[in-house]
Amino acid sequence: MNADDEDPATQRFVLWQVGDVVAERYEIREIIRTGGMGLVYRVWHRGWQVELAVKTPRPELLDSAARVRDFEEEAEAWVGLGVHPHTVSCAYVRQLHGAPRVFAEWVDGGSLAEAIRARSLYEGNRSRVLARLLDVAIQFAWGLDHAHAKGLIHQDVKPANVMLARDGTVKVTDFGLARARVLAGETPHGASATSVLAGFGGMTVAYCSPEQAAAAEDPTVELTRATDVWSYAISVWEMFAGEPPCRFGQTAGAAFRSFVTSGHSVAGIPLLPPRLATLLRRCLVMDPGARPRPMGRLALELITLYAEITGDRYPRAWPNAADARADQLSNSALSLIDLGQAKSAQRLWQQALAADPHHPHVVYNYGLYRWRKGQMSDAELVAALEASHDDRPADPVVDHLLGLVHLERGDTRAARRHLERAAAEAPDDPEIGASLLRARAQPDDPEPRTLHGHDGEVGCVSISADGRVAASGGSDGTVRVWDLEVGRCTHILHDRGRRRREGAFDAVALSADGSRVLALSRGAALVVWDATTGRRAHRFDDVSATSMAMSGDGSVAVSGGAPGGPVRTWDLVRGSGLRVLRENTDRRSDAVSGSVALTADGRLAIEYDAEEGETRIWEIASGRLVHSVDRFEAITVNADTGRALSRNATTDTVIWTVHGARRIGTARVASDRISGPCALGPDKQLVTAGGDTASRSTIEVWEYWSGRCLRTFHGHTGKITSIALSGDGRTAVSGGHDHTVRVWRLSPPGPAGHYAVAGRGTIR
Repeated sequence: MNADDEDPATQRFVLWQVGDVVAERYEIREIIRTGGMGLVYRVWHRGWQVELAVKTPRPELLDSAARVRDFEEEAEAWVGLGVHPHTVSCAYVRQLHGAPRVFAEWVDGGSLAEAIRARSLYEGNRSRVLARLLDVAIQFAWGLDHAHAKGLIHQDVKPANVMLARDGTVKVTDFGLARARVLAGETPHGASATSVLAGFGGMTVAYCSPEQAAAAEDPTVELTRATDVWSYAISVWEMFAGEPPCRFGQTAGAAFRSFVTSGHSVAGIPLLPPRLATLLRRCLVMDPGARPRPMGRLALELITLYAEITGDRYPRAWPNAADARADQLSNSALSLIDLGQAKSAQRLWQQALAADPHHPHVVYNYGLYRWRKGQMSDAELVAALEASHDDRPADPVVDHLLGLVHLERGDTRAARRHLERAAAEAPDDPEIGASLLRARAQPDDPEPRTLHGHDGEVGCVSISADGRVAASGGSDGTVRVWDLEVGRCTHILHDRGRRRREGAFDAVALSADGSRVLALSRGAALVVWDATTGRRAHRFDDVSATSMAMSGDGSVAVSGGAPGGPVRTWDLVRGSGLRVLRENTDRRSDAVSGSVALTADGRLAIEYDAEEGETRIWEIASGRLVHSVDRFEAITVNADTGRALSRNATTDTVIWTVHGARRIGTARVASDRISGPCALGPDKQLVTAGGDTASRSTIEVWEYWSGRCLRTFHGHTGKITSIALSGDGRTAVSGGHDHTVRVWRLSPPGPAGHYAVAGRGTIR
């Protein structure tokens, strides 16, 4: 097998099917050749935004479907080992291109064997190096102890299977793969087994115990955890020898006695301490039953020895596998998500939260999954992580995860605030540092703006297509025109011809370029102003309407919505009525008001008749009724795209096009989220007002196809009455009972890193 076998053009795994999703999930960054597995790929998981090691068995081991199955079943034992600080986590085993691949955690510091060979293990003065070697030996023992406690014997313990992270953490790797290779057909005989340092037949000759060597010839010989103890002792001995200390592991006992007796030393490497030599000699006795066990007890002896030799207390806390239960469940859930088993993954996340309700990574991973699936809002995810922060106030991990969430929701200011705090608490953490650099590279998230001036509630708002001009109508009897670039009111408009008691404006509209403003007074009059000069152009009396709309060029308007009232069109250039689309009807005066809308080109008018439960589409030029449908209750229309958001008779929220009155999809936003004012954006975007109390008055930005709440804004201190959205969907304005107009800049969300996990005992 060579480096080009996967995809010679790009060195990436090609597309494959995962459940109902086809995705290119992995990018190969490095290919490493090993004696045991054949090839190991360092890959970037595009979904999780982490690096993984993908181990691929040599092709000669996979010459039958039965052997492939045997390999997979044994390799799965590593997955079952779960999460531990001193073992490399295995995510899952999956077949790609007909071969089983083992997806495991990538550890960034290389192997212990490489550190010995390159002499990087021995940097520093003698006391510092000796402390480091003992530290490696202790963590190494902890990793094996965890595996043994889970009933798993490694069978190929050696420095090449011990990984060193850059932060000093030691992790044992490749659990279960020795037996997996044996069942796949690997034998210790033949030309491939010329090197005693290469793993064949489920063992490496230079490190294998006497009983393991015997088992290679006699399958009835049963191996116990003691075989790993033997191989462990040789591996620790190698750190003080500076090279593999013996050619055949089964002769290690005699070779070790000779090494100790001779006082062998290597320049730059500390001498083997006598008490450590005594401990290793006990591990290298021929009788497996006489070797020290369990590995945890051996680790305790080493910790005592560390204090005696260095004069310092051993700095690391004893790892508690129980503490990693939530981590383990969460990582298993991530693996199931990647395998397309969403329901099973969610059950595991729920179990993880039951084990630790405020575990940061579980809250983040499960919350991020639910947020992206539209099962919770961004505000709910932020609140859940903040609860974790309250539970762990000094933990930089929570600030890091909060920063990632804020980055994804487009709030770069909040992201920087949390990431800077995390970086101050953990200045050497490379992941936090990288996230902070990414946040600083993002453009500033514009602050929401509050516009004051109205003396009463703001009942209606509108915005120009470019988001630079807004208009608002209030119960104080004024329409205000706003320059949103500077946040200044440029004109205060009055309807001088109406009676004062008529009070508020029910609707307001701006032309696309912001040059013309149209308002509907509660006294049933339509008033047209030049928004640039503030001069009134036209006034239409006796309109009898509760709703109106204006074409994008400001030349045509439609009015209607009043119970029993007419639907009429108006020529705003000449200042005259065009035609009546529907006459007055004999209906109850207390019926619910309907609404009207126009397409941007002014060609079609949309009328929703609330009393009849019917939506009608009229052709403006001819006055002809084009469509009449009783299955769509119009809520909001995007004039530019001609798309409408409606509820139908079954309470579904549907998206349809007014051109042909054809349904084009179902919006997955919960119906209670769009019970108030809302605006439909140009591309899958819906902006809604949430809540009718001061504490719940929010602006929510939704992706309506997925039902995902992308961003929640807080600011209004009273009920929100109206929302308008610019043509590009980047700026929203809202009015409310708090007498203010608010301006919201809707920055596009950025990826936070799918299901990123970090910290103790998790995939990094």
